[in-house]
Amino acid sequence: MEDFTAFRESPAYRGNIHCHSTVSDGALTPHELVRRYREHGWSFLALSEHNTWSDYGGSLDSNDFITIPAMELSVLWYKEEGSPSLIKAHHIQLLADHGQGPYKHMEVVDFPKLHGPDADFVGLVQAVIDAHKGMVIGINHPSWSRVLDSDLLPLSGFDLLEIYNNESEIYSSNGLDCASFVKLLDSGHEVYAVAADDNHNRGFEDSFGGWIQVDADGLDSTSILRSIKEGRFYTSTGPLIHNWGIRDGHAFIHTSTAHKISLHSGPGVGTCSTVFGDGLEEASFDIPDDARYIRFETEDGNGGRAWTNAHFIKRG
Repeated sequence: MEDFTAFRESPAYRGNIHCHSTVSDGALTPHELVRRYREHGWSFLALSEHNTWSDYGGSLDSNDFITIPAMELSVLWYKEEGSPSLIKAHHIQLLADHGQGPYKHMEVVDFPKLHGPDADFVGLVQAVIDAHKGMVIGINHPSWSRVLDSDLLPLSGFDLLEIYNNESEIYSSNGLDCASFVKLLDSGHEVYAVAADDNHNRGFEDSFGGWIQVDADGLDSTSILRSIKEGRFYTSTGPLIHNWGIRDGHAFIHTSTAHKISLHSGPGVGTCSTVFGDGLEEASFDIPDDARYIRFETEDGNGGRAWTNAHFIKRG
């Protein structure tokens, strides 16, 4: 088992990769959103409008804040032709570098849709993922979308799963979904977990609640996207993770002040080790002999949580 360190605290850039403005169904303009996130200390923002590709080409960027070209693409299955009633939905997150996406700036995409009880929903979603290979591809708010295991586990070729959605959590208490992440990992998917705001700013504050902290070589879209694609980030609603990894056969982590730190491994039942205490800032755990992957979760005294991505163990 090789030693490794999964995350460098510096440089590290905080960002929200799921956000809506007045271009789709948000209440604030793109300029207002950039200003607010920059003032709050964020480093990047993806304006992922519904079925509309946003690539501002750096026109909203500054030396300490950038935007990432993005879109949230709907894949919808209706009960019948002409009916507004949905059977299922997937919302696919797409991220690409400036000028590298398949769409033009502000191009409205006719989102994929199916009708009738016998439609191949999973097949359509997979076709959408396959059509956007080369981009960073995520699946948003699976819990809010009522995505079942049978709708998610057969899919392949996507990079990210949204395990925390701030707008859904505030509005409907349905924004947290670690279970789907664990099921994907246990079934062999090497995907990464993200938290995002999905903020619309319509009558209540849903910004600044969930983010990713990215270990990147610089604050530019190419570097940020490369690090996201490689999983060099962690996800949080509050706590910081300074670094973590494996040293001398043990899993270690250094965090901001926490009261709970857990090591999760898998696949398997009951594969968790946890320490509790006031003022925890580090922990070390033995790694189960049969673990195929490990990952950490931390929790602070305010209920904030942070999640590392999984490290898949290679044994000699």
